[in-house]
Amino acid sequence: MSKLTRILAALLLVVSWGSLQAQKNAEPAQWQHLPVVADGQTDEYPELSRYLSEIKMLYYIGNNDENLYIVMKTYDNAMMQKLMLAGLEIGLDTTSKKKMRAVIGFPMPRMQAFRRPDDAQQPGERRGGSSERGRFPEPDQMMLKGFIHIPDGETPLQNPSGIQAKVKVKRGEEFVYEAVIPFKTFFKPMLSPKDKDRVISLTFHLPAFERPENMPQQRPMQGERPMGGERPMGGSRPGSDHGSGAQRGGERPDFELLSTETTIKKLFKLQYNDN
Repeated sequence: MSKLTRILAALLLVVSWGSLQAQKNAEPAQWQHLPVVADGQTDEYPELSRYLSEIKMLYYIGNNDENLYIVMKTYDNAMMQKLMLAGLEIGLDTTSKKKMRAVIGFPMPRMQAFRRPDDAQQPGERRGGSSERGRFPEPDQMMLKGFIHIPDGETPLQNPSGIQAKVKVKRGEEFVYEAVIPFKTFFKPMLSPKDKDRVISLTFHLPAFERPENMPQQRPMQGERPMGGERPMGGSRPGSDHGSGAQRGGERPDFELLSTETTIKKLFKLQYNDN
């Protein structure tokens, strides 16, 4: 056996071993039977039973032959603020290399939540009364990068690409993220039976939030409870009278969490159902 043949054989062995490891480590996606409209509701999906402890979010990853479905939910007030202020990026890779080859940024980072009271009112924005204080405006734009035949940059949620995204926020209760991403925008027009158990990677990236100059300083108050309080599996919602430790509406931002950058990389196996 020549030296070149031995090298090629060794490389093939390494690639095969890496593929086997990826298959072993990948979580199976779930086949999405029901049709979906991205509206921030979770009725079309099975129960969200998987958990990203780093960002305190339940999640569901599903697919059919046309779309990839990503649904996440948190009951943690501090994480809700982090997501709505610093934004969330999800990177897609149709291999197990965990690259961010195509990226959807939604929600996008925002600064206007901390304008001074005398700042100019923005076009199309309503001056909220006390009932609207502390609420986040509903996002109407997303950032796309690296998708097939789709220009990089900001785009309205209503767009011809077929990519749908929606967040639904109930302060003090829950945050729901939903994205529907057609395979044709980052992989191929439709899945086929040979794509069953194909390993893809998703990267969840929460950027650090840069505090604007007019953002109030956080000052601990006597007897103040810490932020947090994700809803335990099978337990009560945060803010209930069962010792969750969550703060109610009007709480100050958790600056330590806001200034922390978090990246999670996970592998998933696509499903295929002929029925």
